[in-house]
Amino acid sequence: MLEFLRQYATNRELALATWLIVVLVVAACFRPRLTWESVGEILSSLVSPKILVPLLSYAALLSAAVWAMWRFGIWTSDLTGAVVVWFAAAGVAIPFKAVTKAAKDPALFKNILRSTVGLAVAFEFFVNLVSLAYWAELVLQPVILFLGLVYAFSEREKRLEPVRNLAGVLLGLIALALLTWTIAELVRTSSPTVWRSALRELILPIWLTAFAVPPAYALAVAAGYETLVDHLASRSESKRLPLRVSLGLASLLRGNLQEIDQFSGRRGYEASRETTARGARNQVRLFRIEIREDELQRQANRKALEQGVGLDGVDADGRRLDRREFEETKSALNWLWTCHLGHYRNRERYRTDMLDRLGEFDRQGLPSPSGVAMKVRKDGQAWFAYRRTPSGWTFGVGSNGDPGIQWFIDGRNPPTGYPSSKGGWTTVMDETRSEWLSEPQI
Repeated sequence: MLEFLRQYATNRELALATWLIVVLVVAACFRPRLTWESVGEILSSLVSPKILVPLLSYAALLSAAVWAMWRFGIWTSDLTGAVVVWFAAAGVAIPFKAVTKAAKDPALFKNILRSTVGLAVAFEFFVNLVSLAYWAELVLQPVILFLGLVYAFSEREKRLEPVRNLAGVLLGLIALALLTWTIAELVRTSSPTVWRSALRELILPIWLTAFAVPPAYALAVAAGYETLVDHLASRSESKRLPLRVSLGLASLLRGNLQEIDQFSGRRGYEASRETTARGARNQVRLFRIEIREDELQRQANRKALEQGVGLDGVDADGRRLDRREFEETKSALNWLWTCHLGHYRNRERYRTDMLDRLGEFDRQGLPSPSGVAMKVRKDGQAWFAYRRTPSGWTFGVGSNGDPGIQWFIDGRNPPTGYPSSKGGWTTVMDETRSEWLSEPQI
């Protein structure tokens, strides 16, 4: 049986399939009810016509693409395992990513295509040209998975940096060993047939992804229209949207995923009250005008931000001209306050090591090191943190006793004491704290 499967899959692919079966069997043995309920939920979701029909259509198109590549001699039967692995690992995910993320990420499809090329992909392909013995693959794959998880989970914890470095070194040594083994085996078995097969396997994910993107995009457009129509229908008085209104919207929105996603706002509400295709199209035109005006305002805000760099003064509203990293700083400090709030309710004191536990504030847009400073009172019942922005303006937050009350401060100098009614601290974000108000959208 194993020899038969080796005609269509490598030892590496067989080992991966073996471990997937083992995980499923173990889960079924220890948590049978939960496992089968989960499997049942997945299967029941897949057999839903809204998911099953598009997924089968997508798979049929990819099958037609594979057949076409076979006719041109680009695909051969020995690459069956590679096609199955690609479909399970990436192919199925593409339409789901398209439906759930494409409207928010205009570069999604470009990034999906780009992910099939590059040094990392080329290296992964090269070391997969020659697999180890089946038993060696069975041992190596969980080791690589474990080290990868250790490296990923320890990346944001400073105290786990030695563990991350050790995992990185071990992964590097494994990669070097696989690279050496691959080169040696290719030199030993080098032949025109081997290299032709290698070339076919190299380009396989590229052309498969290229064929997968158009139907995935079509699915995203269809799902977007369906969601939009359902939303507008729920807002109309009759709880249904006339077909001519739907067609009027589609005739102007066309296949623009971002516009389809954003149209459910004010103009979408107005469109839900229309009864003609002309009225629906007019709402789309007004929507686009508002989008352009909003973008012009954002450009003006960006220009004002650039022109304010280095200026020590305020605008007509009394807010600082040089606002570099104001938004990022406030976002980071607010996140720090939220984390303190949660830990205090569990431990009834503020943690002195909170900054070490959180690591850097790259998600909030701050550089590394962030420059955030923090101080916690000895009894653990009060704390404050602050950061000086590039313009020299300082923001601070903190709590004193009740963790649900957030104190704010800002000025040229850092806070000198814990939050209280003295020293410039306030608990209300009003006009007296104008720099803490929302930043202009850029």
